[in-house]
Amino acid sequence: MLHFGPENGVYVYFRYTKTGKIMVILNKNKQEKVLDVARYAEMIQPGVSMHEVLTDNQFTLGNQISIAGKTAMILEVK
Repeated sequence: MLHFGPENGVYVYFRYTKTGKIMVILNKNKQEKVLDVARYAEMIQPGVSMHEVLTDNQFTLGNQISIAGKTAMILEVK
């Protein structure tokens, strides 16, 4: 497990093994937050495929991740 200290009411941590990686984002704010992917560069890079577990949404990671207020995101890094 690798966690990044909370910043602006958003907490991010990764669970990973040699074969898989999960990113969990928790936003305690009422408003949406936009995260700069560069902060998490040791775990993810723009251009990787992501699978949002709770919504089954698949996307290619850009330079930012948006998370709605008062929500959690569970992202599987492909």
